[in-house]
Amino acid sequence: MPRQPCLGVLFCAVAGVLLSEFFSCSLPVALVSAICFAVAVFLGRRSLPFWLLVFTLFFIRHDLDWRRNPGRLPIDLLNQGVSVVHATGIVTTDPVPSGYAFHDEHYRFDARITNITGHGKVLKTDLPAEVDWAGNAPAWGDKVTFAASILPLAPPRNPGEFDLAGYLARKGIFAQFTAGYTTDNKVLAHGKGNPLEAWGRNARAFLQRRLALGIEDDPEKAGLIETITLGVKQETSITIRELFQHVGALHLFVVNGLHVALLAGILAFLLKPAGIYRRGFALVIIPILFAYALLTGLSPGSVRAAIMGAVMFGAAFVERKPFSFNTLAAAALILLLWDTNELFEQGFQFSFGVVGAIILLANVLQRPILPLGLPDPFLPRSLWRRGQRVQEFCWRRFSGLAAVSVAASIGSFPFSAGYFNLVTPSGFVANILLVPLAVCMLGEGIFSVFSSWLGSVAILFNNANWLVASVMLGVVHFFAFLPGGHFFVSTSSAPRPECRLTVLDLGPGQAVVIENQGAVWLIDCGNTTGYYRIVRPFLESRGVNRLDGFIVTHGAAPSMGAAQDVIDDFAPREIVESTLTDRSSTRRAFQAALDQAGRPKTLVESGDQLQIGPTATCTVDYPPAGLDARTAADKSLVLRVQYGASRVLLMSDSAFTGEHWLLDNSHDLGAAAVVIDGESNDLAGTDEFISAVHPFAAVRGEPGYAGSTARDRRWAGGLYKLGVTPYLQSEAGAVTIDLSQSGISISGFANGQRLRKQTE
Repeated sequence: MPRQPCLGVLFCAVAGVLLSEFFSCSLPVALVSAICFAVAVFLGRRSLPFWLLVFTLFFIRHDLDWRRNPGRLPIDLLNQGVSVVHATGIVTTDPVPSGYAFHDEHYRFDARITNITGHGKVLKTDLPAEVDWAGNAPAWGDKVTFAASILPLAPPRNPGEFDLAGYLARKGIFAQFTAGYTTDNKVLAHGKGNPLEAWGRNARAFLQRRLALGIEDDPEKAGLIETITLGVKQETSITIRELFQHVGALHLFVVNGLHVALLAGILAFLLKPAGIYRRGFALVIIPILFAYALLTGLSPGSVRAAIMGAVMFGAAFVERKPFSFNTLAAAALILLLWDTNELFEQGFQFSFGVVGAIILLANVLQRPILPLGLPDPFLPRSLWRRGQRVQEFCWRRFSGLAAVSVAASIGSFPFSAGYFNLVTPSGFVANILLVPLAVCMLGEGIFSVFSSWLGSVAILFNNANWLVASVMLGVVHFFAFLPGGHFFVSTSSAPRPECRLTVLDLGPGQAVVIENQGAVWLIDCGNTTGYYRIVRPFLESRGVNRLDGFIVTHGAAPSMGAAQDVIDDFAPREIVESTLTDRSSTRRAFQAALDQAGRPKTLVESGDQLQIGPTATCTVDYPPAGLDARTAADKSLVLRVQYGASRVLLMSDSAFTGEHWLLDNSHDLGAAAVVIDGESNDLAGTDEFISAVHPFAAVRGEPGYAGSTARDRRWAGGLYKLGVTPYLQSEAGAVTIDLSQSGISISGFANGQRLRKQTE
């Protein structure tokens, strides 16, 4: 077995980075240790001091990249009492709309901050930051100045929610500069971005126009071609990206090792007639790889792939096998030397995990299937007919591609399941078809660009690519909707509770997920933003593939705006809503869609009971039939969930009207906990009502209007006087309520607030 020294070095480097991640050490002590190990290596030439030296150097490097990262400066300023600063910087990403505030449109972008002025001090800096900008959007490369409040990046407030703060921190961004006043936001100059990156952006725009030549009337397929060829993900819709994800082919949307391999294969085919092999080919391909990374926007994946490809092809200069664990380890070491935070990036783990699996398993998997399609092994090759030679050529390529596809799927499985809770059995077969189509698409894209000065020839290649894109979308649609082709799994090792209610914080608004012995019901879903950002990721993280029931409490868009998306994604077996009608156009559109699809629904009113699990029930306490109320919120369903002797009262957005009716008409309001949606500005959770329910805890959702924080705090103070523990979702985030035969426990996701009460 050949020596693979880079593997040992990589192991020590990773160990040093991981130890530095969890434990801090005095930098002088670490430096002295490194010097001692270096001297021992120089004098003794032994392995152990060398491994310890590598370990210590990467320990120090990660300490500099993480704990002493320059991006932490804004947080340090906050800790010193400096919360408002004037800053100057260069815009490094394209601004994207982030909403409206005080009649001004806001945009969000990343910037490289060059100086900060606060409390009379001017600090020269070179740090990345996220900027929320009010007013007309600047452009990439603009030099801007602004007055801003420094805000720490908020961690996720719900289980399953994407940790944006953690993701940005690994990129050196630890704070957001909120530039909320248009009068303070100014563009000082244009065209101050990195010249190489500017060239790449201009070249990419040129290539996009060439790739779409002649097929502009079909933006969906033109966008797919641009995405797979150049990695321009914004050119494809979210729906298309999800379909590719569901067949395990989302890697085609990211410029990664596969694109490098495809590009190298196409160039090898083009350069072979010229007699360029090995070292000559490496001299040609390595600059092209980095130019390609520049064209695709220098995304982390493209840079990672270019470095990996450069190391592998550069192995020819030292007479090493290019596709080996040693070469792969060398590429990983170079990336970790550049930034040790790469180790914690999903893309880094995914890329090296997949390539490692291909190196380990591809030949093993191809070996048993290769003889199945070859001519008679006892027939000498010199006697093969032309058809047999073609058969051997095609089958060898196909079996190799199939083996690589299966190996890549095996390698990606732990990362897909661990990070996305997704398992894609259809990906084993789908990728066998999609990867060759991607090769064709990339090849035809290259020919289209090279022939762009001959308009008719470029249009011919683009139309051929349009056909390839059509076939690719057909394959993806087939496998994405294949029964059992993909499913979500829960990777949590925690035991399943007997009955759990998770009150998701949609800020403002709520959605409640009820789990009881395998049955899962969803109560409200929020608008589309809250659904896609919080509700759906949570359900997927719990391994939910189909809902047993979906309850719409009322017609307000913030509560049920994404109801149709719930039906499309989770196909609930039962759909429940109130018998009362309202003026909500959102609810009318939802009902029309159900009628058109022939989906039945259950209409409920006060006194009805639903079996929401093997051992849990849900009773409708409000509204009664024929209630004459003014707004959709006043007609909200009030639900009482019961498991054994424990009850939870879900008030939704019924507020004062619902509470008043319940006080007058209900004789048994008792519950261990009450959940109130804080979206309405109407009076809710009055002392009289809370006293009648007599809970030991009350959950209140985030308010939907300004100036309500003080109101919520006063309300919480009043609850303490009544002996009730408040859970404000503005502080607690999502709230989990676990019901069991022994009692009830409540915990806040964001602040860790916990409470438990034993059954009496």
